[in-house]
Amino acid sequence: MKRRKFLKKNNVSDQPLTPWERVQKERRTKRVGKQLPLKRKKRIGDKLPRLVRQRNKVLRRQLFFNLLFFVTMALISLYFILPVSRVQKIEVSGMDLQTENAALAASGVKKEDQLLKVIFMQKKMTENITNTVAEIKNAEFKYQWTTVKIKVIPNTISGYVLDKNRYYSVTQSGKVSKLARNQPEDNYPVYSGFGNSRQLVSLANQMKKLPTKLTGAVSEVHYAPSAVNPQRIQVYMNDGNEVIATISTFAQKMPYYSSIKAKATQKIVVDFEVGAFSYPKK
Repeated sequence: MKRRKFLKKNNVSDQPLTPWERVQKERRTKRVGKQLPLKRKKRIGDKLPRLVRQRNKVLRRQLFFNLLFFVTMALISLYFILPVSRVQKIEVSGMDLQTENAALAASGVKKEDQLLKVIFMQKKMTENITNTVAEIKNAEFKYQWTTVKIKVIPNTISGYVLDKNRYYSVTQSGKVSKLARNQPEDNYPVYSGFGNSRQLVSLANQMKKLPTKLTGAVSEVHYAPSAVNPQRIQVYMNDGNEVIATISTFAQKMPYYSSIKAKATQKIVVDFEVGAFSYPKK
């Protein structure tokens, strides 16, 4: 009996619905759907606490950077007001007093100058020193609190130019110094009569090719051009001998001077213009 009822129930569920039953089923489905909980829409009021927190965070960050900026500016302003920001002492070392004073004047550094200005202008000041003072090859700046220390590195000197009883040093590149001296320093030759700077540059280049023993033996070099030789020079040696030579071949022929001198029994004139020969000095 139970088996028959079960089969009967299954047969009823498998049968197609009538139009009326279909409508009733759809209504029941809609009714169940309406009973499901709806999603609650977020209101603007729910977002306010989070927005307020974000806004406060941004304001705190802006306040921090503003305070940092104003504190930094205040410290910088205070630094420039205090004496520690300015040059209180200048020391120059490395050469004689006259050259050091010339280097200081060329640098333009003065007491009470801003230290930061000197630091930023250091490269330009070094260029001014080397371009103005021929005796100086380079300058090194060092700082110790409010003291500026300038160490000058000397240039290699070839000799001195004599002009109106004043002596001006000449570098190995032929650059003539603007510093006038009453007497030449050390054992350097004196160049005289070189109105043509090009010939002086050529002579300086020749002199630097000679060994120190020979350059130290030269007392004076006079520019003495002739009609056939515009590069003719007359060289007076410290031993009393004389040498006549051409600028362009001076370094090539001058090494023979020692052997020629060794054979002489009196003061001689050595002529290197054409070949190499000597004769007694009158």
